[in-house]
Amino acid sequence: MNSFDRKLRRLAKEEYPEIPAKFSGAVNQVLSTLPEQKRRCLSPWRRPALIVLKAFAVLAAAILILPNLSPSIAHALGDIPILGDFIQVITIRNYSYEDEYHKLDAQIPSVNIDGNGAAEINSDVNQLTETIIGKFQEDIASIGDAGHTYLSIDYEVVTDDQDWFTLKLQVYQGSGSGSVTYKYYHIDKSTGNIVELSDLFDSSDYIDTISSYILEQMIAEMDADPKKFYWVDSQYEDWNFSTISPDHNFYFNSSGQMVIVFDEYEVAPGYMGCPEFTIPFITRDSLGI
Repeated sequence: MNSFDRKLRRLAKEEYPEIPAKFSGAVNQVLSTLPEQKRRCLSPWRRPALIVLKAFAVLAAAILILPNLSPSIAHALGDIPILGDFIQVITIRNYSYEDEYHKLDAQIPSVNIDGNGAAEINSDVNQLTETIIGKFQEDIASIGDAGHTYLSIDYEVVTDDQDWFTLKLQVYQGSGSGSVTYKYYHIDKSTGNIVELSDLFDSSDYIDTISSYILEQMIAEMDADPKKFYWVDSQYEDWNFSTISPDHNFYFNSSGQMVIVFDEYEVAPGYMGCPEFTIPFITRDSLGI
């Protein structure tokens, strides 16, 4: 028995996890999609192949479901080199509340990657989400049945390859009208450390360069499409876009190009959503990532 077998057996004895119905249901659903064959029609060489296929289906379902049964089991699976690539982020807490006037749906992630970056991300996510949820609970108490509120917290793994990891945290808050905000977390896997926008450049020149390019793109989009509108020449000077922040939200798209992301209402009216601007001359390759 190898060390992983012993670890799982120990965890099972300590935690006594109850296997939920959705596990067996998921396995049955996978198996039900396999081609139905009468036993007498299977030639001897096809029987082993079908057995292997069914075993793979059960294993695949287990990989997807077991991490949600127990954080300890999820961590154990993450330590396996073959499976670790698939289990980088798990939902460690799920907050749900709903009444006639208020609704909360929050999925809180935990990152499982070697290095200091994972601990920093998990700490920041916990602090940020606890603050937001705490404010939502205060709003429920103060507003009561005088208004409606809605809070949704979710996440998405944007990039996870051998060199780079990006997690996007999305927060939607609604009370009459709604707004969406994003928080992107990046880890350089060669160091295990968190990377922010300013860490990618040797000087602060990138701020002016990127900001000028985005401003040009905003004006070009408005000239090409009258329905598009950005705050670049508003009578309210404080609304006008002038520059990105030193550690602005960004990610790299599938082509390796940098994309700068703005929150809803940050540089445009709400109907424009969360604007994104691709910076084609800044790529992961050019930055040596």
